[in-house]
Amino acid sequence: MGKAVLNSLKISDCTRSQRPQIDRERCQRSAAKKAVARSNEIALRETPLASSGLHNTVLVGVSVVIAKRSVSTDGKPENARAPPSSWYLFPEHHDLVAEQTPGVHFRGLDEDGVYQWETNLKGNFECSRKGCKNQWQSGVVSTIIRKYLLPEDGLAYNAKVFNQRCIKCKSLGYMKIDRDAYLQRVIRRLKIWRKEKVGPAPLSFRKTGSHKRELCEGCSKGHCKVNDEKD
Repeated sequence: MGKAVLNSLKISDCTRSQRPQIDRERCQRSAAKKAVARSNEIALRETPLASSGLHNTVLVGVSVVIAKRSVSTDGKPENARAPPSSWYLFPEHHDLVAEQTPGVHFRGLDEDGVYQWETNLKGNFECSRKGCKNQWQSGVVSTIIRKYLLPEDGLAYNAKVFNQRCIKCKSLGYMKIDRDAYLQRVIRRLKIWRKEKVGPAPLSFRKTGSHKRELCEGCSKGHCKVNDEKD
């Protein structure tokens, strides 16, 4: 039966035996129409748009809304990195610290503790200024390990690690701290504060060139231990 004929039929004009057949035919055609619409929608969602720099296709009714993302010349999203800070606390390393010093807590606030220990770490840096591309290493990354007291003799801590600036343009660097050095310094200090037995202090890190005080955020705050060989 043709579509036009089927649509023109009135149920009231049909016999009782014809009515169920007409209803079934109409339901089947309606379901097929919906299936085709769903298939077209899925195909549209999955159409690759990378070559045009577009993504995130969203269907709203019968309209298509396309969200744009700015892309830099090297193919990476612009502003993918947050602006560098003059210091960091590195809470992501706390689980590893707690494995060797169970019961200690991390304090995520930048505030003075009841005691602090100044030391140096080591790390790699990359200038944050677009186009500079300067990179450097340092074995004198100024750090303050701070102690906080909690109820019932509990202990909390954090380690404030200061950033450095680029020697070429004086911009702050993107810092990647040496995780093993961080853990070594922090865990040893926490054990000492908890009056646990510790072995001999590890050897100081080998210097990676002369330390430029004018480029060190720790030096600018009066916390750098560049001439101190303690851990």
